[in-house]
Amino acid sequence: MNDAIRLSRAQRNVKFGIFINRIIEHPCKISKPVTRQLTKYKRQFEATVNDKVLGEVIQSNLRVLEQVELYAKARNAGDEIAEKRHLNESIRLWDEGSEITNRICEELS
Repeated sequence: MNDAIRLSRAQRNVKFGIFINRIIEHPCKISKPVTRQLTKYKRQFEATVNDKVLGEVIQSNLRVLEQVELYAKARNAGDEIAEKRHLNESIRLWDEGSEITNRICEELS
């Protein structure tokens, strides 16, 4: 049972990565449904952050999500400086999360 739950959480992490890439590539303002989906991901990650194996990855995703939310707000407000700052920070945090994921995969194998 735990393996199935962890697999579901890992799949959610992948879907989250795909989703935020689509946000960043979108050339226009960020719509309300997109921000609602970010909120949904946030609730899901907060509910599962205590996972013994994936907890660090989920915490990393929460930090990325926070920066993506700030990026969306800055983009919708037309603040290009803040937009670029939050985009760069989210990319940096995503790279850190990738390192955490790789480390966990190595520990588990």
